Amino acid sequence: MEAFPFELSIVLWLPILASPVAYFVGLASKKASRWFAILISLIDFFISIHLALIFWVNGYYNTTTLHFVDSFKWIPSVGINYYIGVDGFSMIMVLLSTILSLSAVVASNHIHDSEHLYYALFLLLETSLIGVFVSFDLFLFYVFWELVLVPMYFLIAIWGGPRRKYAAIKFFIYTHVGSVIMLISFFYVYWHTPSVVGAYSFNLFDMVRTGGQFALGLQIYLFIALFLGFGIKVPIVPFHTWLPDAHVEAPSPISVILAGVLLKMGGYGILRIALPMFPAAAKMLAWYLALIGVLNIFYAGFVAMWQLDIKRLIAYSSIAHMGIVVLGSVTGNVIGVAGAIYMMFAHGLINGLLFLIAGVYKHHVHSRMIPDIAGLTRKMPLTSAFFVIGGFAGLGLPGLAAFVAEFLAILGAFYTWGFSIAIVVFGAVLNAAYILWAVQRIVFGPQKEEADVHDLCVPEIVVFSFLTILIVLLGIYPPLLMTFIKNPAAVIAQYLSS
Repeated sequence: MEAFPFELSIVLWLPILASPVAYFVGLASKKASRWFAILISLIDFFISIHLALIFWVNGYYNTTTLHFVDSFKWIPSVGINYYIGVDGFSMIMVLLSTILSLSAVVASNHIHDSEHLYYALFLLLETSLIGVFVSFDLFLFYVFWELVLVPMYFLIAIWGGPRRKYAAIKFFIYTHVGSVIMLISFFYVYWHTPSVVGAYSFNLFDMVRTGGQFALGLQIYLFIALFLGFGIKVPIVPFHTWLPDAHVEAPSPISVILAGVLLKMGGYGILRIALPMFPAAAKMLAWYLALIGVLNIFYAGFVAMWQLDIKRLIAYSSIAHMGIVVLGSVTGNVIGVAGAIYMMFAHGLINGLLFLIAGVYKHHVHSRMIPDIAGLTRKMPLTSAFFVIGGFAGLGLPGLAAFVAEFLAILGAFYTWGFSIAIVVFGAVLNAAYILWAVQRIVFGPQKEEADVHDLCVPEIVVFSFLTILIVLLGIYPPLLMTFIKNPAAVIAQYLSS
């Protein structure tokens, strides 16, 4: 079973090439851009599934090399190349991007203003996100990393809530500043590649070889710059304040992409670039980075307890879950790193589902406030059922995807630091507290019999069922994802354990 020529490049470039078409067909027919965007996202999803099946059937998961590689010399005079490919880690991130892009575009049925522009920007965003996960030339990686900001800014600023412009500007400034800090490390390592590999090169593997040769003191400074750049995107406390504002104001389908994929860019950058490039610094700072992860878990959990806005509550739960990613990433063992990667995928599905449910409440009840949307279970039974499933998945209930991720990440932390990290288990208790309290108030409280609302429509039922099936499947059969993860996790863990 083999891939078609340039199949990975097709997955990458199809949405952006279709973007202007979505714009112009939308000018001719208001709904045409929506159906066209769904078609393109569906094609991209099926091609990514085809690549994943090839990856599985051919046993590529047993290797640590890149597959489906497309490359050519782009600007050879300065060592810049078009170089894309996937290993198991990148493969599942591409899958996550296409799954959530398809889910979000189908669930965009409440977008009625300037639909042609919305779907054009959405397709541009999809290419930008996939590009981050398949680029192994760091110049190309940075182009896609920055390109993500453009459509996301406009999608929030145009179709968001009352404070949408403030939230969009704050998102742009925070994440762009992080990108510039990250770029400092990239350029410094790039300037020193000739002394190690014989020529200037932005190739990730050349830059990893070069960064690993630096003295410990220099590595620490450069690693901190990289970690800050990626950490702002995670986001880590105290650089997290852009996220709740962006989530609250963004349309719910865009919140799905924001929480489900965009935050994973930060975790992916830490695991794929920061840890391998400066391993000595990462090993020395691992304990402090673990504490940052623990701080994320507890700070975001306590703040979530007091939220009355359902989207803001889910946003803070995202920050807490990404704390698990940071913690697992720096354990230096395969179990912890695998848990971090598993959490990235599981969190994307779970919070994607929860943000779409929040969007249903917003558009059907015209409020995101928990007192306003509470007591509608009899009027909205399907919505309530999916919210309970999403909530239980978010708190890490066994049999659902997040449980596997949390268990592995925390077990990996215990292997590395023993009972000195034991406080992290209370984060799971805190997580359960704010999720269960929200479920109790919204679903099981006194019912509002007089409410005039309606339940899910067909597109929402399809998307919610699709995400729920994946969440359950990954909870009861972890090898489905672990097969892709184990070898990349082993390679990443070696950088901290050697």
